[in-house]
Amino acid sequence: MRTWVLSFIGLVLTISAATRGDAISVDEVRAKAEHGDAKAQFDLGMAFYQGDGVRQNYREAAKWFEKAADQGITDAINNMGLLYSKGQGVGRDFRKSFEWYKRAAEAGNATAQYNVGVSYDFGRGVSQDYHEAARWYEKAALQGDPDAQNSLGSLYQSGQGVGQNDGKAAEWYRKSADQGKPDAIINLAYMYLMGRGVEKNEAKAFELNLKMAKAGHLRAMLNAGLQLRDGQGTPQNYEEAWDLLNQVRMTVREGPLHWKAVAALDQIKTDLGVDRSIGRLDYPEWQVVQRNIRQKH
Repeated sequence: MRTWVLSFIGLVLTISAATRGDAISVDEVRAKAEHGDAKAQFDLGMAFYQGDGVRQNYREAAKWFEKAADQGITDAINNMGLLYSKGQGVGRDFRKSFEWYKRAAEAGNATAQYNVGVSYDFGRGVSQDYHEAARWYEKAALQGDPDAQNSLGSLYQSGQGVGQNDGKAAEWYRKSADQGKPDAIINLAYMYLMGRGVEKNEAKAFELNLKMAKAGHLRAMLNAGLQLRDGQGTPQNYEEAWDLLNQVRMTVREGPLHWKAVAALDQIKTDLGVDRSIGRLDYPEWQVVQRNIRQKH
């Protein structure tokens, strides 16, 4: 999923006097901010945004971010864009959001470059333009931004804004995955499963999907469940497949993930000789499924 990112940098903010060398009280930050210290203005904006040491107040966050932005703090400029995109502390305005992002991006801020890419990708505050999305994603990706690397990989995989290239897609997914980006790890698993841009390796795909499934990522649960059901890259195991797929079904009550999980569970039921749809499965039939699974293994 491609989404906007808020810049998080700054001092550790505490309510009381500092007990660590790198910690500073909110009162001290406020005093510095009111005397024009740009870094303190940014830190105070973050404190109000997160409710860290003060009561959360988006309007105050916007006030201090804007003061820091006026002094050239690019993370504050980017954060003003996010506030306008969400309507937090300011009126929601995607056009203004894009203008703030673009200002920070042109100053070299990688997070803002990613956000400009998202804006072009989804046509938020600017006309949709996949070519421009790819251009800005690449700027951020070359600075090591994992969200941008994953999104650039997605564009290469689909051929939107760039020439379709599975090899480059896998390369960017891998760079993002190496930084621990869950979506990129799941995307890379798909490339291994299908043999797109990399040598086909179903076992590697299952390893990556299972890792993310254990971390609670629903798309990975679905994918690992499907591999367990079909014996792709791992021995077939209906019981483990059922557990994963049913978690997806019960967690997401509508949308593509839910219905893919339902269809996969129905296929298991068909394989095990239970006729009715999972949507109409009553308790006695569930016992039949469980018994058949145990007999299968």
